[in-house]
Amino acid sequence: MLILERQEKIIEYLKAHKSEKTAALARAMYVSEATVRRDIAEMEKLGLVRRSHGGVVLFENSNDEPSIAIRMNEMEAEKQKIARLALPLLKPFRTLFLDSSSTVSVLAKHFHEQHKTVISTGIQAVTFLSGKENVDVFLPGGFLHYNSNSVEGAMTVRQLENYNFDATVCSCGGVTEDGVTEATMNQCIIKNTVMPHAGTNILLADHTKIGNVCAFKICRLADFDVIVTDEAPSAAFADFCRANDIALVY
Repeated sequence: MLILERQEKIIEYLKAHKSEKTAALARAMYVSEATVRRDIAEMEKLGLVRRSHGGVVLFENSNDEPSIAIRMNEMEAEKQKIARLALPLLKPFRTLFLDSSSTVSVLAKHFHEQHKTVISTGIQAVTFLSGKENVDVFLPGGFLHYNSNSVEGAMTVRQLENYNFDATVCSCGGVTEDGVTEATMNQCIIKNTVMPHAGTNILLADHTKIGNVCAFKICRLADFDVIVTDEAPSAAFADFCRANDIALVY
């Protein structure tokens, strides 16, 4: 079993049990206690769990969304393809908002456009962009959420309200014809704030998110002008996009 796969199984186990002794967790994962201890140490660094009295406890916020360190390694080929498709679409725009998602962070890593001004709430995206020539990067202040590695909260929202964007580039937790949804309320609020201030809104979503529904609704699907995905969606989804003048790129 791959390390990331095992760590995801540990998270699922702890969501059901809340806490567990190292020995019992090793038996449940069919690995040695030494292996589980190494996993737990790494997961604690990522802000997913904490060690306690010979065992491990799930952090309260771990069920909000997986750590970006894990998400950056999930669906990697799909995210790379989406980034390649999305980058040429950004050429006409000078001022961009990039969200804190792992998909958008992959795009930021490969950013090589002409002079741009980029505002982002994602620490990972900002880190990738900081070394790029001809890119002016703005990181709003606010509460630093360790799991998503992003800034959020009332202070962040107030600052974002003062910007106007040529385009926003966001991802999501799920997208259907009924709307675009997110796993956490704070990420939903960020996107609700920036999208009305943009001329064009671009959604990056791999095929596993199309048809998925999360707890918090960001907006109508038609509020996005462009959707970039990694493979052809269903005929019904494509027909909905066509009927609502949403450009579908894959």
